[in-house]
Amino acid sequence: MTKMLVDENEDNEYFIDYSYKPIDVVSGDGQWFGTYRYEPFLKRWFYIEPNMKGNMELVTTDDLPSEILKLASKIKYKKINSYYAPIKMQIQLNTSCNFNCKMCYVSPELKNKFLDLKQLDIILAKAKENGVLRINLVGGEIFMRNDIVEIVSLIKKHHLLVSCITNGMIPGINIPKYKKVLNEFYMVQVSCNGIEDSFNIEHNIKIWPKAKQCISNVIKNTQKNILSFVISEDNVDDIPNFLEFANKIKPTFVKFGTICWSGKSKDKKQTNYYKHIIPLARTYINEGRKKFPNLKIQSQIDIGEDTPLWEEYINGYRPLEFYFSPEGRDDLYLSASGKLFPFPLMSDNDKFCIGNYNDDWEYIWSNNKILSELRNVTFANSKCGKLGCTRVCGLWNRSYAISWTNDFYGKVPCEVDDTIENN
Repeated sequence: MTKMLVDENEDNEYFIDYSYKPIDVVSGDGQWFGTYRYEPFLKRWFYIEPNMKGNMELVTTDDLPSEILKLASKIKYKKINSYYAPIKMQIQLNTSCNFNCKMCYVSPELKNKFLDLKQLDIILAKAKENGVLRINLVGGEIFMRNDIVEIVSLIKKHHLLVSCITNGMIPGINIPKYKKVLNEFYMVQVSCNGIEDSFNIEHNIKIWPKAKQCISNVIKNTQKNILSFVISEDNVDDIPNFLEFANKIKPTFVKFGTICWSGKSKDKKQTNYYKHIIPLARTYINEGRKKFPNLKIQSQIDIGEDTPLWEEYINGYRPLEFYFSPEGRDDLYLSASGKLFPFPLMSDNDKFCIGNYNDDWEYIWSNNKILSELRNVTFANSKCGKLGCTRVCGLWNRSYAISWTNDFYGKVPCEVDDTIENN
């Protein structure tokens, strides 16, 4: 393991360690074989390969090839309570979409915004320079971009992994056209926020039979994928039928998420959702796990060691506090208007903007006031901790607390707290 070298002439706010700058393994003719990147917070190295379909590997300095170690420089760091550079980044390519979902976190004021190829080239170069290894593309709907093939090629040119979130309609209806680019993605997440009538209600259009086929086509034509379902009052009772559907098309993972009252849904807060709908959904999901043991089901509302977050925690990727307050800890979000935010669910409010794509990201990551405030929030000093709750909970996110209470230290209502009423 790396030993931290502290400059005795400096105070305890700084230390010297290996640089977070990524080191690419490239052949003489320019072929990319892999990338190593050190993270001082973990005292370990990440490793990725161009066509990897598994998780990013995490290795110690002792396991590092000697050739890479010779290239690794050391730099001075200011102590911060997070990764010392973002490891991943979510980029909103465009705000246009072929659906109009009620629960969408994209601000309704952002219309027809998009990042062009020239801007993306600058952004991707800065992302790589600032330690990013993986890009997640979101919209709107990313396949409304006619240049999506060029965008994915550009990301690969910068030696970055690429994943995406899509509703699956556009590529699913024309697999021959999109099959090649679909296989360029490290991971494809397909949103399916309902089934049959609840799907039509959420998307404000009667389209389930067509959507069902398109979603199935995308799942079958990607090597690693997630079929995701955001729980709402309209679709909670359809979770058993959704899992029946998932069991037929066999995604790599099934993922359940919850609504954060931001974007289009920010004025529709309902205490009933957190106190009653979420516990009901948890029951349906646990029953589904028993009925379909071969489905790999991940759920934001799992409790304690059952949460999918726990695996990363026990394997050393993140401390427990990162799950309580993940925003600004290991990733960044860039909106289609070119603004940087700590997290996508905070992007509907400009007061949480931390900069622009043309700014100095390294300085922002280490010195921005909003990021510092987020990183100062701990479980113990939050309303969750003061309540005496002892569980790991997927509703811990500060984005949820802020959207509900406008307080970094706040919390959403839940079944263990009867004191919070609807705002």
